[in-house]
Amino acid sequence: MGQLATLLVTVAMLAPSTAVARPQGSAECRYLTNQIDFFEMRIERAQQLGNEMWEVRLGKHLEDLERQREDRCPGYGDSQAAIQALRQLMSLAAQGALSFFTFGAL
Repeated sequence: MGQLATLLVTVAMLAPSTAVARPQGSAECRYLTNQIDFFEMRIERAQQLGNEMWEVRLGKHLEDLERQREDRCPGYGDSQAAIQALRQLMSLAAQGALSFFTFGAL
């Protein structure tokens, strides 16, 4: 009886920490999104160089990454696209503010 009680107390104490340890795979979703961004840049580079074979191979890998993100992170792409656009807007605003407040010196 004492061992059962100890086991139940241990499980009760560890259950919340395991639920918090990985909040819906957000780290994995961010990793996949970063990989997708990276390979999109590589595809652009392949297009600039005119390397069709490299472009095709990277395109297939990009499709696989996007499929993995769809399977593992439902709804992640929509909100991330909005966040990325907001980040770009904030970066542009920060550059404008820096230029304005330093009178164009930076």
